[in-house]
Amino acid sequence: MTSFNKGEFILLSFVLCVFGNAIDDMFVHIAALEAQPEDLPVSERMGRAIGSAGVSITLTSLTDMFA
Repeated sequence: MTSFNKGEFILLSFVLCVFGNAIDDMFVHIAALEAQPEDLPVSERMGRAIGSAGVSITLTSLTDMFA
């Protein structure tokens, strides 16, 4: 079994938190994109999706940071 020193453990924890936050935000982006009408151009759909998901992503990022 591999043992980590304190610095490696902190670095590993930080990396896992960053990846966890990115994956969480990806699900919010996908849900917002799927809620957009499919007849719009891709650039318009992406813009609307990011605009509507911005508040949710900000809140999840803040709660992840303080957790």
